[in-house]
Amino acid sequence: MSGKEINFNEVKTEPAELLPSERVDNPALQKIPAASDLTPMGLVAHAMSCGANLEQLEKFMDLAERFNKVESEKAYNNALAEFKANPPRIYKDKNVSFGNTNYNHAQLGDLSIALGEALGVYGLSISWRTDQANNRVKVTCRLSHKLGHFEETSLEASPDDSGKKNQIQQVASTVTYLQRYTAITITGVAPVDLPDDDGRGVGANRSQKEQAYQNQNVPSEIAQKWIDWIYSFCERTLDEFNVAWEDQGKKALEAFKGYDKKAVEQTYKNTKIYLEEQI
Repeated sequence: MSGKEINFNEVKTEPAELLPSERVDNPALQKIPAASDLTPMGLVAHAMSCGANLEQLEKFMDLAERFNKVESEKAYNNALAEFKANPPRIYKDKNVSFGNTNYNHAQLGDLSIALGEALGVYGLSISWRTDQANNRVKVTCRLSHKLGHFEETSLEASPDDSGKKNQIQQVASTVTYLQRYTAITITGVAPVDLPDDDGRGVGANRSQKEQAYQNQNVPSEIAQKWIDWIYSFCERTLDEFNVAWEDQGKKALEAFKGYDKKAVEQTYKNTKIYLEEQI
């Protein structure tokens, strides 16, 4: 190498002078919080210790609130995804038969217990709110995460005047019905038919149902997606459902075989009956 070599040990440097805009006059504000305190509330506490004014504190509080909202929504979505990866088995073990109507559905008690146990593992829970107006019953189901984020879905219908129910029983029947379907809709869980129990009836205990289910096929992933799609029409109108079914559902049903075909077809029948009862 030609030229004079530089000895870096002899090079003297002077500290750079901060520009006026970079200077901090308040010595307290020069204290950098520890990494563990770099959260919205940690920054609020640091700002208070540095003598921040009310306007500055309000901005920090707003930041903390928005941060917590985003984090709770992320936690909700992650928990729901984990729940759907391992949903509970819910059986349509109650038969309803009157006139030309005959179908099976999951009882609210079993549904509530199964969902409560499975959702609780992931910090989720469901609750219902009921309203009445103009001879209509409205049920809203809320799915909440323990960090605060929640989502809701609502259905409404007239009091169930079938049979010989009194007015209170008519309302109670509709509330129970709507609680079932709002819970199914917001969690995306589709009840399945009980397998043949050799004529012993639907009174088999839970352990027998579970054992029977172990030997029964379950809907494939693609069939389950169609089942969820069909149930989503519980929040829409019969006309919309009929149009969508003629346009897409029938073709899908023709492509299924075995248990997939049975599960999708039964879901279609149940949803159609439900929507017809809302008219």
